[in-house]
Amino acid sequence: MIVQGLQKLLHAIPSDAKYHAVKLDFNGHPNAEYMANAVSSSILIRIQLTSRDWNVWKERGNEQ
Repeated sequence: MIVQGLQKLLHAIPSDAKYHAVKLDFNGHPNAEYMANAVSSSILIRIQLTSRDWNVWKERGNEQ
């Protein structure tokens, strides 16, 4: 599960690879060896916001 989560994150935000010590190949895909090392010392935290949380977040000027 951590591998899939990290892959999703790096697909969406490739620049975050450096924070996980993962190198990307020429096509922007994570190197399998670096991914294995990264997930061995990572945890995955999933947060689900409610519509109320989203509205508060927007009211604070965070919507882009």
